[in-house]
Amino acid sequence: MEATLGIDPLRREKWQEVFKRLRIQGLGDFYKKDKYIIIKAPYINNQEVQRGYLEALLGVNLENRTSNPPFVYEVTS
Repeated sequence: MEATLGIDPLRREKWQEVFKRLRIQGLGDFYKKDKYIIIKAPYINNQEVQRGYLEALLGVNLENRTSNPPFVYEVTS
């Protein structure tokens, strides 16, 4: 994403742009609310796989708060 669009997903102030691109690519509707990331209608229906993908993309640790969609993750670092 950084190489093709110039968006650094590791910078939290750029997360809204990252979430917009993920929505355009069909991976779900991503929202940030306080210290939580909410995913409505996720393309990846496994919460652990989704969490690992987001942790690697955003460079943070996430903790599951729900086990079924919509997924809610707490940003812990």
